[in-house]
Amino acid sequence: MVDLRTDRSSGPEATERPYFFRPVYLLGLFAAVLVAFVLLFPKHSLQRMLADSDDSSAATLSYLQMMVRAQPDALDVRLMLAERALTAGKLTLAASALGPWHSVRAEPTAASAPLQLALAVADIQTRQPGTDQRRQALDSYRLLLARLSPLLTPTAQLEQVRLAQQAGLYQSAADLAVTVLDQAEDPALAMRAYRAGIDALLAANQPAAAFDLARAHLSRVPPTAALWQTLTRLSMAADQPRQAADYARRWLAKAADGQERLQAMEAVVSAWLAAGMPERALQEATDLIGQVPESRALWRQLTRLSLQAGRPDLAAHYARRLLGEKRAEP
Repeated sequence: MVDLRTDRSSGPEATERPYFFRPVYLLGLFAAVLVAFVLLFPKHSLQRMLADSDDSSAATLSYLQMMVRAQPDALDVRLMLAERALTAGKLTLAASALGPWHSVRAEPTAASAPLQLALAVADIQTRQPGTDQRRQALDSYRLLLARLSPLLTPTAQLEQVRLAQQAGLYQSAADLAVTVLDQAEDPALAMRAYRAGIDALLAANQPAAAFDLARAHLSRVPPTAALWQTLTRLSMAADQPRQAADYARRWLAKAADGQERLQAMEAVVSAWLAAGMPERALQEATDLIGQVPESRALWRQLTRLSLQAGRPDLAAHYARRLLGEKRAEP
């Protein structure tokens, strides 16, 4: 009978060692576990497990690369590899995984488009500003964005608006924001796109273009106090004080409280002063005075405005109101 408790084959100096610690035994046990694992968890199950996790470790990337080499036409595995490679900052590996889409052997899809754009953005970030390589990367991203943006969800499109603006592609960002705005059915999404388009043009130092965009798409957003406040500021930035005065009055009508109404009235006055019409500014202030809370700041402003408009009598009147007001802060 064979004694399984010790190993006597290595000579008298060998220490006693249980049989199950032998390398051959351990190797066999590992092979058996591996076979059982493969049988119990077939390839599609492993893919599903990887898809459900966000692991981008070296081991996961190696496994996905082996799967791609085994099945080069398995586009779902390629997308998974590209996503994990981008997360790990492995841009070369991500580009290799997205090879079929770069070579136009595969049609872009809603699943591949975000990854292709993410790779293009990451490539821009690796280029030094002001270099030819940076400009080429920007051009590639701009063209890719125009081609792939229709495949994105509205939320993903707005994310690309943000990234394009960060990259300095202000007009591309504004154009895509308008596309989202025109197609949006959700008012909140429409407002986000509206503001994103305006912000992109303001970042490009184009206040007149931002004002034109805002006016052209007014019907797509709800007429809230915040909207009229935005248009008031845009009008002033675009050197359109008369329009600013009109929007400021609409802002006042929608204002939530007395303090906001006072801000809107001050915007009306500032707009007419910017238009070189202090008399009109005083008239508007007089018309609106009943809609704002009385305060020392209000009487002080009206006193100065009356003097600017050449009405010392009204200035004296408001100065008396200022002196007779309780010494409470506005």
